[in-house]
Amino acid sequence: MKSSPVPNLRKIAKAARVSHTTVSMALHNHPRISARTKQRIAELAQKMGYRPNALVSALMSHVRSNRHIVSQEPIAFLTSGPTADWWRDVPIFLNNFHGATARAEQLGFRLQPFWMGPYGRHAAAVAKVLRARAIRGAVLAPLPGLDDGDIPFDWEHFAITTIGYSFRQVPVHRAAHHHMHSMLALYKTLRELRYRRIGLAMTLDNMVRVKYNWLAGLLTGRELYGGNRVPYLTFDLITGKKNFLAWYRANRPDVIVGIGKDTYFWLKEAGIRIPQDVGYAHLDLYGALSDENVSGIQQQSTEIGAAATDLLVSQLYHNEYGAPKNPSCMLIEGYWEPGVTAPGAPNAVAKRSKSAQKE
Repeated sequence: MKSSPVPNLRKIAKAARVSHTTVSMALHNHPRISARTKQRIAELAQKMGYRPNALVSALMSHVRSNRHIVSQEPIAFLTSGPTADWWRDVPIFLNNFHGATARAEQLGFRLQPFWMGPYGRHAAAVAKVLRARAIRGAVLAPLPGLDDGDIPFDWEHFAITTIGYSFRQVPVHRAAHHHMHSMLALYKTLRELRYRRIGLAMTLDNMVRVKYNWLAGLLTGRELYGGNRVPYLTFDLITGKKNFLAWYRANRPDVIVGIGKDTYFWLKEAGIRIPQDVGYAHLDLYGALSDENVSGIQQQSTEIGAAATDLLVSQLYHNEYGAPKNPSCMLIEGYWEPGVTAPGAPNAVAKRSKSAQKE
């Protein structure tokens, strides 16, 4: 897929017999340009196939009435969960949406959710609705699964950005958390807290979803900052608890790194005390464990949604549609929050306490 050819400002200026500066000012509603000239240039640009931004759309509908323009071009927030509102119950997805919404409003756009049906089955029909409503761009929310098949959307005629790595059907610009750096920063922090046996355990889906960047950060951290080798564990949710507890007893990590809520509560259900018996660090604090004061990484999912909107609006301003020739990925860094579940290795905590008493 290639970007649709569109006339540039100089071609419009030549046809209108004015300077390209006048065209630019007219399409941006500059007060120095008369309403009559604005209307003429806007109509000519539309006739030549120029894809209008929010200001051009506003001119075409409001210039004739000489009213003050208060207009926000809509952009879509495409979801494909099992139900229309499924994503609203996933904290990180909801945060992505809030961040994208706020940034869209700052840039003069309006974000609207559109459900493409269960796992994207009705995407073709949704694309027709968007085109009928002159919606030119969309932020694609993270997909609920990785094996849902192709989504039959009209990717050719829209500007698209996506959040995260789950969508891989066609090349698009994306905004994502910097998973590798976050794991590396977490590992470094845990080593500074004197943990030596750092164990990583999560579902295989969570590992594949981020293209094994969690594992890359773990292995890099071990190479840079030392520590004992503890085999990492990936599991499925059917046999996960049994396999996880067997892994824990066989390897005896002194701190466990996880994502989701399963491993944290499996430890508690088994009578394993956190942090007395084992420390625990989480890779996404804005989620299922947000009320537990867990130590770990704040992913800044709101900022990721905002970054996806930035990428989309840039495409709209440059009239770029379809799959980009050189897709980019904007990575948002996370940061460590101490919490109470990884205060430091027990022997290190004891040493610090004795030192404090002497002082």
